[in-house]
Amino acid sequence: MTRQGDAPSERRRYPRCPAPIMVRCHPIEEGAFHVQSISRDISTAGIRFPSVEQLRVGSLLELTIQLTPDQAAIQAQGEIKWLREFSRIGGPQFEVGVEFTDMSDADRQRLQAFCTRWLQLGALSRP
Repeated sequence: MTRQGDAPSERRRYPRCPAPIMVRCHPIEEGAFHVQSISRDISTAGIRFPSVEQLRVGSLLELTIQLTPDQAAIQAQGEIKWLREFSRIGGPQFEVGVEFTDMSDADRQRLQAFCTRWLQLGALSRP
């Protein structure tokens, strides 16, 4: 159990990288609509992003993650682990937490290298 005031990163097995990354996804079983968003954070274990679509917890997603414009996109599958509604002008929006369930080793290594570089650069810019 976490005590109030503990930093979330202390509990996390995989450090989160607060990089704004383009993510496109659609539910595997439904496939009728696509969500395109910018991530709030990402790690080798999962991704968090806002969505105007109300997705379902437990749904499986096909994800395309564009780390940088000059690299091939990462392809992955993931399960929606949690969903939080928050207000925005014009209607509700949802924050979506996804755990990756399938990703190639090569893509996972690329993601790990990206997050490591991002976090190191961020540490250098902090006072």
